[in-house]
Amino acid sequence: MATATLDPPLTSPTAGTGARVMNAVRQAAHAAHEAKMFTSVASDVVEDGVHAAKRAVTRGVRDLVDARDTAEYTIKRAPFAAVGLAFGAGVLLGVISCGLACAARTSRKAG
Repeated sequence: MATATLDPPLTSPTAGTGARVMNAVRQAAHAAHEAKMFTSVASDVVEDGVHAAKRAVTRGVRDLVDARDTAEYTIKRAPFAAVGLAFGAGVLLGVISCGLACAARTSRKAG
């Protein structure tokens, strides 16, 4: 959408008051029109953003449900592997947290 520029009409310094008033009214009407166009464009942009956010949330929920269903299927198909994986993840998390706690304790003693 292109905006038009409104050039003031060429009026002589001796032009009447009526011509100057008409020029001022024309410029005010143009400014009001430009303001309406700006608010319309801003409203469209906000509406598009809201629509995109709703689509992203819907897609995220759908992906989360699919991931849950896939995990359920995998666990039902290989339950011992799932238990072993959960146990391994717990051991790894425990080792990392213990390492961090020990490092914090030794730095506190040294400092």
